[in-house]
Amino acid sequence: MADSLPVPTNKPVPSSDIRDSVYAGAMLDKIITSRELTYTDRLGGEHYTADGIKHEGDRVIENTRQNLIPLSRQYMSIAEAQADIENIPDGSATYIRSDDGSSLADEYINNGGVLEPTGRKMTSQYALDSVSSALYSSASYQSIKRIPRGPSNIRWGVISGGFWLIAVDVSGVLISTHNHENYENTFKNLGNPVLISAIVKASPSRIPRGPKKVTSGLIVGGLYRWYLDDDGNYVDGISDASDSVYAPGVVRSDIGTGQSLALGSRGFINTAPGGAISGQVFSSEPSRHGDLCLMLNGEDSPGNSMGVRVFVNNDNYTPPSIDDFTGVQPIYERWDNGVLGETIWSAYANSLMTSLKNEKNVSFRLLPIVSGKGASTYNSLKRGTNVWNAMFAAIDAAQYLVEERGWIYRVGDLDTMHGEAEINTTQAEYEGYCREWLSDFRTDAVSRTGQTARSIKMTFSQCSTGGTASEGVAAAQINLHETDDNFILYCPKYQFPYYDAQHMLAEGYVKVGELRARAKRFMLNGKKWDCLRPVAAVLSGTTLTVKFNNSVSGDVNTAGPIGSLVLDTLRGKNPNGNYGFYISDTSVTILSVAIGTDGSSVDIALSAAPTAGSVVKYAIGETGAGGAVRDSDERDKSSFDNDFIYNFSVGKSLTINQ
Repeated sequence: MADSLPVPTNKPVPSSDIRDSVYAGAMLDKIITSRELTYTDRLGGEHYTADGIKHEGDRVIENTRQNLIPLSRQYMSIAEAQADIENIPDGSATYIRSDDGSSLADEYINNGGVLEPTGRKMTSQYALDSVSSALYSSASYQSIKRIPRGPSNIRWGVISGGFWLIAVDVSGVLISTHNHENYENTFKNLGNPVLISAIVKASPSRIPRGPKKVTSGLIVGGLYRWYLDDDGNYVDGISDASDSVYAPGVVRSDIGTGQSLALGSRGFINTAPGGAISGQVFSSEPSRHGDLCLMLNGEDSPGNSMGVRVFVNNDNYTPPSIDDFTGVQPIYERWDNGVLGETIWSAYANSLMTSLKNEKNVSFRLLPIVSGKGASTYNSLKRGTNVWNAMFAAIDAAQYLVEERGWIYRVGDLDTMHGEAEINTTQAEYEGYCREWLSDFRTDAVSRTGQTARSIKMTFSQCSTGGTASEGVAAAQINLHETDDNFILYCPKYQFPYYDAQHMLAEGYVKVGELRARAKRFMLNGKKWDCLRPVAAVLSGTTLTVKFNNSVSGDVNTAGPIGSLVLDTLRGKNPNGNYGFYISDTSVTILSVAIGTDGSSVDIALSAAPTAGSVVKYAIGETGAGGAVRDSDERDKSSFDNDFIYNFSVGKSLTINQ
């Protein structure tokens, strides 16, 4: 009778408990001596014994012998193979060259020492030519003029007669095919019973629509790599010569919303501040990138054309329907009478696409959409409003029109140019609005495209006007940026020319779009753009040092402001003679402002030490708020005037550390 073993513990490995040591010794004896194939350790895990390891190795070797060895031998005739039957294990298969050329080789199986044909064949060019002939001469090939829709997760497939013959999803699984005429019979000649079984059992499924005259084609990665039109002509799937290097099958719509700034109000060139509107926009020509940078076109009412802008004029406005949009075209800006001119979106799309081409990283097309309403609070823009409904009508139309072309549609980030109408809204209230705004937008976008919610962020340029009445909005924007990766504040707007107290001229819209494109380049590479901003305020005697976040030694790969700080009153503003800095203790006077020797701080000389708890403000919460602090970033030049696009600091209020 075997000796009884102590009951082991469940202590973590290694255990010094004597019970575990005795048990382990017994198991070691079992590994070496026992004829059983496995043993169980003290924690319940099952392992091979020495005999078990040998048994498993023998099994693998025999399996290899049964399958690999006979398949590796080549036989020119059935007689030659039969003479070598001892090397073809019973039940295994081998291949013998075909006599008639209808296949490359025929499969035979060893059935008790006699080779018998299985009916399976290695495909020859002759068989493939026969399949092609059957496909392209079929009645359905001659009659079907349109490819049906389908799910966006198809990544490879062969189409004929307007139907999928084979479709494979992103996981490599056959998910869709149509059985029509005798195509399943032609596939049987290919000698693949697994594929034939999948084809026979599969149910029809829709695919993305392609060009209207496609009858047959090859799709790889969501793109038509080639197709045949209804005249039988071969057509390259790439749209035109300018895109010969780039054939992105994904179209991305970043969505703009907000007040009149979002719609490009007063965005004109050759217009003096407060003067007569010229009606001239900067980006008046279609994008030089062709159909890599797109916009919708259509009319929501006779004579009222839509492009990048989809907007509502009043609360009684009926949002457009899908049928109001007639297609897509290269993006440009236009004036349709009134006060709406250049938006940020042509400059954004053209600047970003130029960078992506330079990096040889064009993986999607751009199709921005803007829906907004002037002088509106969040309550007039959120889910359920006309602005929201118009925005998603345009998104639905874009998705339909994009998939008509055989592309895949995705919703990008939500950009808000908003806040001036939020009079006396607190920081906490506006942060709550933004979180709800993004959450609702993600939910409604994802329900249409199936993409992940986390792929959609909220971006904004800081609300720079409104004085103390809108300070809560500006403070909320910088705090969301600093504390939540879902929100990206990419620039202020005070440094640009304005038509009036609220609205920029065309230069401002163009450069805000280009600054957003710079931020987006880094976001596409998994980096969050960090705007120039003050981060600390320290008092020493009567000298206040405000520290900024610029990287003095930064380079082109730095996802934020680089180079030394500069006080630039030529491009920026000096509203109070102190370059945009204010001290809350009104008994204290600012005597001078200068860039610190480290290049990343500003030294402010004061008439006296402020009282405890005082704050220093930069470009926030004051009438005509603005400033002159920028970095020395010369990575990019503006298409507007070929000037460097520097990063000016956003506005912020800091408690002084004394």
